[in-house]
Amino acid sequence: MTKHLLQFLLLIVILQSCVDRISIPEEKSGSLVLNCEAVHGSSEITATLATSNNLNGTEPILAPEDGEIQIFAGTNFDAPYPLKYDADRKVYKTETDLTGLWQGKSNFRIVAKLPSDLYEDVQAKVVTPAANDVIEITATETVEATVGDDVFQGRDLTIVLAEPNVKPAFYKLRVIEKVTTAEVVNGELVYTPTEEQIDTEITDVLSGGAGIVNLVHRDGVLLDQSRMIDNTFSIRVNATSPKQSPDQVFNTFSIELLSVSKDFYDYHRAKSNTISASDGTLNEPAIWSSNIEGGFGLFSTAARSEREFQID
Repeated sequence: MTKHLLQFLLLIVILQSCVDRISIPEEKSGSLVLNCEAVHGSSEITATLATSNNLNGTEPILAPEDGEIQIFAGTNFDAPYPLKYDADRKVYKTETDLTGLWQGKSNFRIVAKLPSDLYEDVQAKVVTPAANDVIEITATETVEATVGDDVFQGRDLTIVLAEPNVKPAFYKLRVIEKVTTAEVVNGELVYTPTEEQIDTEITDVLSGGAGIVNLVHRDGVLLDQSRMIDNTFSIRVNATSPKQSPDQVFNTFSIELLSVSKDFYDYHRAKSNTISASDGTLNEPAIWSSNIEGGFGLFSTAARSEREFQID
């Protein structure tokens, strides 16, 4: 009996000692959360900067407006391009011409800091992936659904990507409807696209396996080309606005393909999955995956390609 009691007391002491060794000081500050997603060749870059809580939950969540953010390009990372806070848009944005930033460059670096010493400076380096293209689209017949007095159109699209120079290759794909009408002219059906463009809703992934992630927090899907069969996948696409006239057809699409990094793919896949599993309410900058040194968030530069397809 005495032996068992001594063993029990010894166990309590060991456990208490372990708890003491991993305790976290309350004064430990949180970190900076930096998000900057740029498209190569764009005329403006925006970023958001926030603070995270500390591990004891005693730090306030802030969106500081006095941060210093700079982007550098090239192998030497010289000639910084600063981002200044825009109070109306609540983002940091570039205010100078970016032609020199993009021209002949694929390597980029971002640095962010606050005047306060409470938070560590953060940075990240990225390489812009090579652009790729959609080379073929086929589709099922258009299906119409009536909601009240409105008629909405939809169809299934099978999309084929070109073989990339390097795998793995990751993308974000968005399908945009170009409002189009059809009429018979001299016995032939003629399609007339307008200048009006409307984002579609991708409601289902029909094929493509684990390489396709339907995003819930923004338009489009994420693609991991190395996990596709024959570079092909299928999605169900619906119009987001009703038909404006009886002769409107759902057959002309602009396909935006962003070639993105694995960091971008992992970050947004995790974010989408997390929101899908919750009620979507986020009370502070959420942290799922990060390529930010010294903090959290995402820095990425993507290469865009855009092609228009008209399907009979």
